[in-house]
Parts: sequence; structure tokens; C-alpha cells
Amino acid sequence: MKKIALLLALCMIGTAAFCGCGSKDNKESSANESSASQSAESSDTAQDDSAEVSVTGTWGVSEIIDADGNSQTLEEFCQAKGVTAEQVGGKYTFNDDGSAIVTVAGVDVEGSYEFDGSTLTLTTNGTSTPYTYNAEKETLECTDASTGATSVLVKQ
Repeated sequence: MKKIALLLALCMIGTAAFCGCGSKDNKESSANESSASQSAESSDTAQDDSAEVSVTGTWGVSEIIDADGNSQTLEEFCQAKGVTAEQVGGKYTFNDDGSAIVTVAGVDVEGSYEFDGSTLTLTTNGTSTPYTYNAEKETLECTDASTGATSVLVKQ
């Protein structure tokens, strides 16, 4: 029962964190609007670069970065908190058809996602959660608004 309560608490924290990331969308929208005003040749190049990026496949949490910028691997974080990676790490599977499955503590939650080349928006149980795609590191990142901690996902 305690594990289920912990799982639900972690899911709620994750959902709240992802919902708190919405302010980044406004900046990205401004960037998208300014890129739309570029010449046709520049726009085509930008679209070609985004089209090459694919998030399909399975992703998992690799590290946690606290509000002060200190990084821990998922294993280090779990050891410090006295939990297992399966309880907090989760597995995210993004399919070609826009469907997604999030698995935490052995529980699958089905959803959908949209990816525009820089932001992945995952929707589960009616809640949309934005993830920032970092092209340099090839990671998906999201910051928990209540703790300031960032979860970093890598493709497995």
C-alpha cells in the first residue's frame, strides 16, 4: 500500500512539474513566429532539420538535476531517497502513430504525444505535459515547478 501511495505521489509531482513548464512554450512560439518570417529557403532548411529528429522508441530517466544544478544519476538519486529506479524512473515509449505508453512501478498508462522538433507534449489521463528536446545531448528534459528538479530522459 505504501508503494502505491509513493507511486501516486510521484506521478502527481511529475504531472505538476510538467504542467509548470508551460512558460517555455511562449518563448518557443515567439521563436517559431520569427522563423516563419525568414526567407523560404531558410524556412525549408529549418523544417528539414526538425523532420530528421525522431523521438519514437523507448526513453528512460538517466539523471536528475536539482534546483542548484547538481546532477545525480537515477541510481544515485534512488539510493539517497531509499527507493528503486522502477518506482520513480519510469519508461516512456513513443510510437510512430502518436500513441505513448508510460510505465512506472510496473503500471502502464496509455496516452498520446505530439513532437514539433523542439517540444514533445505528452498527454495522459487528460493532462498535457511538455518536455524540451535538447538536440545537442539528444535528451528530453522537464523541470518540476515545485522542486526545481529536472528529469533528463535518454533514448534506450
